[in-house]
Amino acid sequence: MNDHVNVVGIDPSQKMLDIGKGKVMKKQMTERVQLLIGKAEDLSQFKEGSFDHEIVSFGVRNFQDREAGLKEMARVLKKNGRVAILELTGTDENEKGPLSPAREFFISTVMPFIGGLISGKRETYG
Repeated sequence: MNDHVNVVGIDPSQKMLDIGKGKVMKKQMTERVQLLIGKAEDLSQFKEGSFDHEIVSFGVRNFQDREAGLKEMARVLKKNGRVAILELTGTDENEKGPLSPAREFFISTVMPFIGGLISGKRETYG
């Protein structure tokens, strides 16, 4: 990680934060990484324009109010800041289309396989 980069992580689950804190300590990055309990829909602990970049991986699906969460993310993002959202979800049974089987195969088989390869923990993604 670049020497001048600081990271703030937010999660509503204390258990997930505890796992993250263990990883941060193992990598000896406690001075540069801060993990806080919270939700995207309420980032009131941060001033407007606080962040250069924002990343959400597989989390938007868990926003209780997507519109509020995205508005809060926009509020705390600096002007000309960047947002990256990684989100793959299945669809409602009523929304099946001709590519649905391929998408479902990708989500349920390919992505877990790739996740296992990258992390070295295939059993986690099985």
